[in-house]
This record gives sequence, structure tokens and C-alpha cells, in this order.
Amino acid sequence: MDIARAERISSYLGHEKTSLIGSANLDRSYLNYDFAKYHVDPTIDKGKRKKAGSEAIVDSGDNTKYDDPDKDEHIRERKDIFEKSLKEDLDVGKYEDFELLKDGRYGDTAMLQFKEKFTLKKLLSKAGRNYIFEVGKLIGDQIKLEPSELAGRQVDIWIPHARTIENNISISIPAGYSVEGLQDLDMTIDNESGSFISTAKLENDRLLISSKKIYKRNFDKKEAWPNYVAFLESAYKFSQSKIVFKKK
Repeated sequence: MDIARAERISSYLGHEKTSLIGSANLDRSYLNYDFAKYHVDPTIDKGKRKKAGSEAIVDSGDNTKYDDPDKDEHIRERKDIFEKSLKEDLDVGKYEDFELLKDGRYGDTAMLQFKEKFTLKKLLSKAGRNYIFEVGKLIGDQIKLEPSELAGRQVDIWIPHARTIENNISISIPAGYSVEGLQDLDMTIDNESGSFISTAKLENDRLLISSKKIYKRNFDKKEAWPNYVAFLESAYKFSQSKIVFKKK
């Protein structure tokens, strides 16, 4: 039980997906869709092409298939990119799989979504008959404010864009164990600049944890800095939280 197996589904919209969409689509599988949608067989008489609204119904024969000769190389490159990114936040044992679920193309409202499978090291440590699980680390690294930053701020606050970061975590409780320490996972900080809200509950043999951190503005005057300290400190405190799997 020293190694934790994980499956993560990540979803991005708007500006949040900008830096990821190219890497996520490295396998170019979207070209099969584009070829099928936009390919028109020149041997078909224009007068016989049916219309559906303003778009022609296109032929989807073999000529619409995109065959990428470097597909395997692109898939390996994509896996390496996302493995490296994940290791910046978590202590990954083995990165097993990447699967693109939604390609996120065609505008800010199109969702980019992918699933990853991997194992995690050093989140579990044995304590007698029990196990300590550093569950807070599952939301990734959080900003740790230095004492000088806690004291105040000399300049106004600029953020690239307002953003919401949400985590929904489901943990399978090992057979023969109970869970202690859930009270430390419930937090609510909400003000006009941002918020951090987290909850934890038991449901059958699973521990369900949710967290949401929101930056509500892309600019604030320096006088609003205490608002940021409040929710950033809560998020960091959550990231350091631990629970105990206690042997029954």
C-alpha cells in the first residue's frame, strides 16, 4: 500500500487551455475528423451534392482518412510532455497512460479534456498499524507566502486573467481501515477578490474531496492584498493536510 494508483481527468476552458492544447493534440487524430468533414469528392457532380443547412454533406470514404507516418513518435512525445508536467506537482512513480477525451478546438468554450493514469510515491507512510496519507498534495503545489509577503504589499496586483481551479477527488478506502482527520479538510474563505472552499465526506467505501480556488479579478489595488492572503494561505494549508487510515 506504499504506492498509490491514480487516474486523473483534467478539463480546461478559455485561457487555461491555451498552453496545453497544442501538446494534447500532438497525435493529430483531429485531422481524421477534419478530413471527413471538409473533404469533397471532385468526381461527384456539384448539382447532386446534398445540402444540410449551409454545409454540404461530404463524402466520408477512404480519401478522408489521415495517415500520420510519425504517429507513434508524436504519441510518445505527448506522453513525455505531460509526464514531465505532472512531475512538477507530484512525486510520480510510473506514468502509465494519456488519453485525449476532448480536443478543445473551435473556440474558448470548447473543452479540452484528457485522462491520465499513473502511480504516486511518498504520499503514504506507515505509522504502526496505520497509514498516514498526505492527501492535500493531490491538488498540486500551492503558493507559499513568505513572512515579508504576509506583512503587506507595495505594488498593485496584476493577474493574467480571472480563473477557477477545481478539484474533485475520489479515494478508495482500503478494506479493514477507517479514516481520521477529515475535519482539517473543510475550509471556506470567500471574499471580493477570491476564494478557497473545500469539503470532504465519506460515501460507502470512498472518501470524496472537493476543492475550488477562484481568482475573481485580474487586477486589484495593493490595499486588497489581505483578501489574497486569506484564500492563498487556506489553499496552502489544505495542500499540507494529512489524513490517517486507521486499522480497525
